[in-house]
Amino acid sequence: MKTLKTLLSAFALVAFFSAGALAQATINANADVVTALTVTADQDLNFGSIIDGNSEQITLADANNSTLGKFDITGVSTGVGIDLTLDGPLVLTGGGDDLPLTLTAGYATSESGTEADGNTWTLTDNDGSTSITSTTASTYYVYVGGTADASGAGSYSGSYTGDVTLTVNYN
Repeated sequence: MKTLKTLLSAFALVAFFSAGALAQATINANADVVTALTVTADQDLNFGSIIDGNSEQITLADANNSTLGKFDITGVSTGVGIDLTLDGPLVLTGGGDDLPLTLTAGYATSESGTEADGNTWTLTDNDGSTSITSTTASTYYVYVGGTADASGAGSYSGSYTGDVTLTVNYN
């Protein structure tokens, strides 16, 4: 009987301490699925013919100008943040001395690009990033202008090229 009493006391103690020792919490698992972004190089930045000793400037105010560089970004979801990063060369290379290059960039939500001049971001040594929040699910357009400068001391002749790259990510 003493053994049974001891055993029942032990079970009572275990039950008493076990009841207060159990605690639980629950969290939710969430995910927002967004459309994949696609970037397309739509139009090259084309300074045309520059007379040696001069420079050529293409401004973002000329958004309908067929000489501006242009990228199309599709698949942008409404209300999400996206990072735009532009990477360009400091010079164009070609037939003569390296041709100094200064770039400008802006984005727009309409293909006419009229607001690109007001939506610019800072480029340091022709590289730079900006973050925006999409206001609509639509295509965004990034316009690239700048100045090719053959006015300095140097021997400039022939055709010149350089790559400008736009990288786009959700943030």
